[in-house]
Amino acid sequence: MIHSTEIPVKSEVKPWEFDGFEYEKGAFDHDISKPYRLWYEYLRLSPTYLLAHIHKTSYKGGLTEAQKSTLPDDFDEVLKTYDAFGDIYKYPFRKWWNYYSKKLFGIRNSRLHAHVLAYVAEDHAPDKEACLAAVSDVFKYRFFENNGSAGYLLLEVPLADTRTETLKYINEVLDDRYMQPSKISLNPPYKLHGERFHYDALETALHLLCLRMQNPKTALWKLGVKAGVSEKYADLDITVKKLKANMVEPVRVLENLTCRTFRGATLVMENAARGKFPCKDNVVIPELNYRYMWQIMRRRHEANERDLIRTKNLVKEGRLSGTTRFSDWEYNIPEYKQQRDEARKKNTERFIEEQLALHKLGKRGNMFGK
Repeated sequence: MIHSTEIPVKSEVKPWEFDGFEYEKGAFDHDISKPYRLWYEYLRLSPTYLLAHIHKTSYKGGLTEAQKSTLPDDFDEVLKTYDAFGDIYKYPFRKWWNYYSKKLFGIRNSRLHAHVLAYVAEDHAPDKEACLAAVSDVFKYRFFENNGSAGYLLLEVPLADTRTETLKYINEVLDDRYMQPSKISLNPPYKLHGERFHYDALETALHLLCLRMQNPKTALWKLGVKAGVSEKYADLDITVKKLKANMVEPVRVLENLTCRTFRGATLVMENAARGKFPCKDNVVIPELNYRYMWQIMRRRHEANERDLIRTKNLVKEGRLSGTTRFSDWEYNIPEYKQQRDEARKKNTERFIEEQLALHKLGKRGNMFGK
């Protein structure tokens, strides 16, 4: 855990690794959410978006006269973005993504899962009432759990001798005509800009922006080494107090590269506040108060760390169920994972035992009669 205002300066470190928990290894769809995670992070660093937050929430009495004098001419666009994206300072990304992913981007907030409704073993007579009750639960609970974001197909699946054969039967039934796309995903309010998304470059620029906030007096070329702006100059010695003759030209080149990367990061940050990402359109870049921006990020890290501690305590006290329906948002806590896996194993064993008792063994030749 990070308890100081300093963060490690290794080039592989990413700003969001200090949220108090590792979000990447959860059950939610991490690969799909990655670009939007960057949008969220750039937005949280935007001074203009923060002004919109102060204006909308009347934080500490609202905007001061000095702040009002710095508002850009297109501040209405920023306010529009704020109305859509909301108070992004309040929650860690996963909680924000849970609420806004479908609303803003037409993307489900988590992976969908198949569920076993009933299990009728070979030579057993199905309990029709129990099967109907299980189907009824789908529409009573599961459908609303996913907010209607997914369709359902009720199947009779014969359990063959092997998993491969069983899956083959399922694939034979799945006709493309059943696969209707979600209407909201066809025309979401916000989309990523450009045909290609250069994740690594945006991630590096974001890292540089964060390092600049923490170390505003450090030479840009040194921050460029820490952020990994250029592989060619990654081995430059940033501990030297006086440049050696053979370092002068490489440092000059890296300084220029880092300066352009930083400029691009600020443009991406401010365009994000106008609902466009990733975008480097020319917009007004406000004066950056690095110390204040870093304080905002540090406080967020501390709040997320407290959230992790609370969650761990709930796990230890047994008050956080390993079988919760909201397991897509579980934290990557070893004791929680072990508790959840054990609970799922026990639940599966209990379910099979109950089904075997429910769908009683029938007599040969009359196993479908009751």
